[in-house]
Amino acid sequence: MRVARDGSPDGEDAARGRIAALIDCVAPARPTRVVEVGANPINDNPYARLRDMGGCEVWGFEPDPRAFGRLKAGPRETYLPHAVGDGTTRTLHVTRMPSLTSLLRPCPRTTAYLKRAARPMTVEREVAVETVALDALAEPDAFELLKIDVQGGDPTFAEYAKALDVPPKNRLSARTGFDDVTAPRRHQLAKVGH
Repeated sequence: MRVARDGSPDGEDAARGRIAALIDCVAPARPTRVVEVGANPINDNPYARLRDMGGCEVWGFEPDPRAFGRLKAGPRETYLPHAVGDGTTRTLHVTRMPSLTSLLRPCPRTTAYLKRAARPMTVEREVAVETVALDALAEPDAFELLKIDVQGGDPTFAEYAKALDVPPKNRLSARTGFDDVTAPRRHQLAKVGH
């Protein structure tokens, strides 16, 4: 086991020990449920250790077939090839870089500013998709953490999360240069407590 300068455990063993202590302390009736809206596997999962130790289940939604194909579900993971929304048909803007695919079209001002660096944001095709409403699904029937990574659609999902009674502290969000994430968007996010 690695040891920190102060003599305390350090590294993976220490992290596992803290997670085990948390699980024992909280003693949940069932594992915490995490819903990932936009589950593209481009980054390390921030709750992988908790999941691996039986402390949470992950329900991920990823509409881009390229990204969905890279998701590997483990024993405590369920991934579905759906776009989360209000249950209506929407247009999925499939971009050159899978991590930038979105229900929103890339902002023209952002792509103009980025010039050649905007190539990954190039929309290669548009696909009609039926969105699914989380509250209309049989599973997951309840969840504690909603992770949102939807390329600029945060205000829409923040409002949706508020309607589902997901407290602001239980919402994680990632933002990019899509659909004018400017002052009006920030105001929308603030309005719903995000």
